[in-house]
Amino acid sequence: MIRLKQLLAENNEIQFPVIINGSFKGNGGDEFHAFNDTGGKIIGGMNIKVNKELEKIYAAGFNPNISDVKISMNNKGYLVKWSVTITESKDQKAWIGIYSRGGAGSGTVPHADPTNPNNASSPGQAAKSSYIRKRGTVDDFVQILDYKYYPNNGGVHVRQIFYKYTLEEFPAKSTSYTAVTYSYENPPYADLLKNPIPKLIASVIEQSYSLFNDHEAWAEAAFMAIDTKSKYEQVSKLLGQDAYAYVKSFMDTGKRYHKQPIDISYKFINY
Repeated sequence: MIRLKQLLAENNEIQFPVIINGSFKGNGGDEFHAFNDTGGKIIGGMNIKVNKELEKIYAAGFNPNISDVKISMNNKGYLVKWSVTITESKDQKAWIGIYSRGGAGSGTVPHADPTNPNNASSPGQAAKSSYIRKRGTVDDFVQILDYKYYPNNGGVHVRQIFYKYTLEEFPAKSTSYTAVTYSYENPPYADLLKNPIPKLIASVIEQSYSLFNDHEAWAEAAFMAIDTKSKYEQVSKLLGQDAYAYVKSFMDTGKRYHKQPIDISYKFINY
């Protein structure tokens, strides 16, 4: 199990923190704070870029969290730079989206006001965005940054409110995993059904091999828990070699030991 633990740390496909950077130039006004889009036109693309990465992390078996947002604006040329830091969630929630609303103008205080429930930038109004509704049903919607750009030299002033949210369609994953040594009295079948994450699957496959008595049925059940090519690749990384080649070295992958021969599961994985 020592080798597996080392590979969990060294070869995981997701390395936290994940930092997404972007920049854009607007023409002043609405485009200056269009971190994603305005008027149906993509400007900054922040939501698109960050949410794509959040979904990738979620698919890899982690609950993502947006832990930091940094913004830099300059009204000379209307250049905007942004950075979003993603870490593993510690609150048992999968923060699957970022969203922002705000205001810009020549006055000292733009119209954005998250404390006013009727203001478009308030959490209650922002959570009703058609962009978010297309992704799913909002569960939690939390402010992560109230950014204010009020330059001393005048020009366009901006206030932008950034939120992170969870969706019912992306329930929190059970990512906790403590290495378990299985036996005939305590086989891995129930755990594979309940929490089929790459770490567990790789551990079961590794334990399937023994110098004296292999557990082919365990390996077979582990392969049945691999439902995507991406998950298969993660399991192989954790094992330090191709998972199929590993089990084929000590068992007949065309024979049924549990419910379905590994050869059949492998074909489904690569279909």
